[in-house]
Amino acid sequence: MKHQGNLSEKMWWRALKAVYVLAWLASLTLVGLLSYMQHPVTSEDLYNIRIVCDNKKTYKFEPKKLDSILHKVYFTDSEKEYLKKLCAYGNDGTNLTVSVLNTNFKTERLYNNYGSWESVLLYAVVGFAFIFVVLEAIKSILLYILGIPLYKGGLKYLVEIVNSK
Repeated sequence: MKHQGNLSEKMWWRALKAVYVLAWLASLTLVGLLSYMQHPVTSEDLYNIRIVCDNKKTYKFEPKKLDSILHKVYFTDSEKEYLKKLCAYGNDGTNLTVSVLNTNFKTERLYNNYGSWESVLLYAVVGFAFIFVVLEAIKSILLYILGIPLYKGGLKYLVEIVNSK
């Protein structure tokens, strides 16, 4: 069995230990960042708006031109006519040919919610557990190959205790 004191003098052993520590730091940082990216975020819906009619009915609508930078909606004449009919008659107003000139509506932006703190916790616990198992397994395999006891007393000491009874 090799003594760890002899290995500490070897350059490759010190480099291997440094790589191991860097692997721990890099993987913990990566899991931390990936977990945090799951935190709750509210973002603006870039494709849909809410139409609020005078009669307080609301409809989700996808306009043909929506400027997400200036937060403006540009309606074509046919869209305006459709929305006025929709506000006046409901969903069945699309087939009507009557012009509804005095029906007004407002537009509101829609927002979507993504992520949760539960998913942050889940990603962190599973990720950190996976990293611990994988890196400890790699360390154990390397120490076994080199003939170094895994923990103080090592496995040989444990086998001697079991066999002595």
